Amino acid sequence: MLNFSVKNLLTPRSVIDIDSYLAKYFRFRFIFTQFIDRNQKLGLSAFFNADNTLLPYMELRDETGQFINRSFSAGLNLNKRTGLNHLMSLSGNYENLNLIPDFISASQLKSVSYNYMTFTYMNQFNSLDNKHFPNKGLLFNISINTSKLLTGKIRTDSYKETFSPDNPGDFLFKRSYSFSGNLRHYFSPDNNRFTFNWGADLLFIYTTDSIISQHNYYFAGGIESVFSKSVTLTGFHPCEIPVEQFGGLKFDVDFEFHQDLHLTLMTNVALAREPGNNNDVSMLGGYGIGIGYMSIVGPIKIGIMHGLSSGDRYFSSIKGYINLGFSF
Repeated sequence: MLNFSVKNLLTPRSVIDIDSYLAKYFRFRFIFTQFIDRNQKLGLSAFFNADNTLLPYMELRDETGQFINRSFSAGLNLNKRTGLNHLMSLSGNYENLNLIPDFISASQLKSVSYNYMTFTYMNQFNSLDNKHFPNKGLLFNISINTSKLLTGKIRTDSYKETFSPDNPGDFLFKRSYSFSGNLRHYFSPDNNRFTFNWGADLLFIYTTDSIISQHNYYFAGGIESVFSKSVTLTGFHPCEIPVEQFGGLKFDVDFEFHQDLHLTLMTNVALAREPGNNNDVSMLGGYGIGIGYMSIVGPIKIGIMHGLSSGDRYFSSIKGYINLGFSF
């Protein structure tokens, strides 16, 4: 894991940020920001992101199983700070997404690729007193997004074919829209020993056919968001459930029983609409208990949780989890 930040290296009032985690499921982020004004509240950024994330369960082109979500994106971002804790941004980026079976495919499928342009408006407010194990503060994010597929590609053992708006195949080249928001409120009435956290998540995707728009999917599951299109949901593996609409509430309690040692109780309840599920709404919930430690290499969390679902799931409802180190 590497975290690197330097100011004024190339030009005055500039910042370079590099974050990386190099392993089988790698993650890399590079951002160059040039502030335009003297107060460094208005900035223009160029960025490059790479991500390799495991999707535990997904249905794609008559194949069902574990897939790798491998994406690369590059673009520009105009951001403005209107206060100490408030940031607004407008970005445009080109993204290459590859869905790769992590199993031997019966149809010899190697990958399905999507190349598309995305434009995003984001509004963020963050007044947390600590990034990890906070005692008080508010975290609030709203994102409005539109994207349009440029080309698609299917690769198997025997052929490779590229699709475009003139030759769409079964790819969807119409524009799609999405709205997402999340809220977390932390408060501690007892000298920071007990911290209560309530929150909400909301997601809505509009597309004319979600079944053939896999590049628009979001994924619910896990106690923390692992990439830009994941939604937290206690009781389920990270990115376990593809969703196109989602509304959830959560309530957690954290008890610091010794310096930097935490005992956490987590609860979640949610309604979700899954792609290709005939507009049926899934009822989801979960609860868990875990122990956390704030180490010099980042937060370490270990625990067990139980997921509840109105429909059948591929994985056991009882799961353990281990989180090591910082995330970004």
